Amino acid sequence: MSCVDIFDDRALSLAPAGAQLERLVSGAIWSEGPVWMLEDQSVLWSDIPNNRMLRWHPTEGQSVWRGHVEYANGHYREADGALLHCSHRKRAINGVMRNELYICASTSSYRIRLDTHGIQTP
Repeated sequence: MSCVDIFDDRALSLAPAGAQLERLVSGAIWSEGPVWMLEDQSVLWSDIPNNRMLRWHPTEGQSVWRGHVEYANGHYREADGALLHCSHRKRAINGVMRNELYICASTSSYRIRLDTHGIQTP
């Protein structure tokens, strides 16, 4: 892992000695917020400027999991399997359960107007 700087020796126990980093995917402008989906052994993450969530699976490779996600990131899994994420555009915490989208919390009365990376809030 010569391309990784370790600042805390406790991190050395996270990977076996001699482990190598492997690039799984490319093509995203700015990726963040990975979350592991245990039920199908995949990982989801955000490509925020492209307003989409991507998925990687060991046998299926990369795909667009969902588009037009309101510039979501900060993904989190609940114990019941719900996937929560923060919506930059809606200024809300959204959830996905059984493939249905719902809003958990919103700051609709408090609007921040900005144009960052082409993301404009209403």
